[in-house]
Amino acid sequence: MIFKEKVQRFILSVIVINSITLGLQTSSSIDHSIGGLLNVLDWMAIAIFTIEILLKIMALRLKFFKDYWNIFDLVVISISYLPLTSITILRALRVIREFRVISSIPRLKFLVKSILNSL
Repeated sequence: MIFKEKVQRFILSVIVINSITLGLQTSSSIDHSIGGLLNVLDWMAIAIFTIEILLKIMALRLKFFKDYWNIFDLVVISISYLPLTSITILRALRVIREFRVISSIPRLKFLVKSILNSL
């Protein structure tokens, strides 16, 4: 169980760092000066998220698709690979990835699920 918690914390850290890099990319001056580094960090995060999804699919097999949060994660990560030409649309879609934090924190996941059920 300790390993699982460490992995969850690592993924949460990657999500937070990725959120910061995406935010920095919205500033044209910052993007101009360190945009290359930000792009590398972004693609590293995408790679980590992809590996996480693949490992979950391998471990859970068809059970993976019974959990809506797993499907949400899969869709959000898949969006990252779409060849979008408009920078504005691309940035808007990439921000969706950061909602993965909800599925990384069990209490927040429960809260959102409860709110959705009450609606």
